[in-house]
Amino acid sequence: MSDRYVLAARLTVSLLAESLMRRHAWDMNTALSKLSKTEIYERIIDHRTQLWTENPSDLASMVDMELNGEEVPAEMFFK
Repeated sequence: MSDRYVLAARLTVSLLAESLMRRHAWDMNTALSKLSKTEIYERIIDHRTQLWTENPSDLASMVDMELNGEEVPAEMFFK
């Protein structure tokens, strides 16, 4: 795959972190720290999953679910 997909996945992570910052009044370090410990993060940075193409707000909802110990429904991964 092209480097542009890798860059797009990284951009999505940044936008997702910003969304989490707004939702929870976290600073960037806190948002990235919490995000980087999730399975969602691992799937986003793997550009082959194409999860990075999803709306950052939807991804933030998925991250919130994971951080709250809830199972993220499979249909959220495959819209």
